[in-house]
Amino acid sequence: MRRIGTLVAFAVFASVVASCVTVSHLSHTCVVCRLNRVDASCFSLTRSTYHENECSQWYPTHVEPAHTHIWERGTCVSETNLLGHPMSVGCRPGHYPIRLLDPTTQMHVYQHFKDPLEAKKLFESLTDAKSFNDRLDEHDDDRGHLTARAIQEWEAVGFPGTWPDWWDQFYAQHVEYHKEWLTWLHANSNMNFWDWQKLGKKNGESAKVSTDQ
Repeated sequence: MRRIGTLVAFAVFASVVASCVTVSHLSHTCVVCRLNRVDASCFSLTRSTYHENECSQWYPTHVEPAHTHIWERGTCVSETNLLGHPMSVGCRPGHYPIRLLDPTTQMHVYQHFKDPLEAKKLFESLTDAKSFNDRLDEHDDDRGHLTARAIQEWEAVGFPGTWPDWWDQFYAQHVEYHKEWLTWLHANSNMNFWDWQKLGKKNGESAKVSTDQ
């Protein structure tokens, strides 16, 4: 009985200690092939696990057999204790645009480039370090998020034409939209942007009718 009591006491003690020890979990993805990696860190020790997906499995056969991974971290870091119970989550929204793209979408983009290595250069440019400060002004989205959005829209309509032509058209439209948004921002109209935009179009059409008459 004494031995059983000792074991029970030890188990309770171990459980209490385990519940107080923090393990941080941070995911990464390679911006080139989209292989996923999860790092679990505790007491300055890190254990990494790797997870394949459709793009990471397709890439070596169709683009290049080997490459240097360019790891981009995930938006959120989570913490658990040694028992696996959640403790906290910390996030950095507005960063890491590659995370907006599903790995399968990325594979499809490679397939719609005549030279997939040119697509590789595109994805290499989507790191947070390269794209976050590349924007028209402080109110604009960064180039990485705009690129990811343009890719999503390109896929949605079936990848027409070439990426350079699609991007040029997308970005030109974005610049015009952003100029209009800045005009609204400084107008202090007490209207939301969409109502202000509709009113402007309505006034423009009325002015055109008056001119024609």
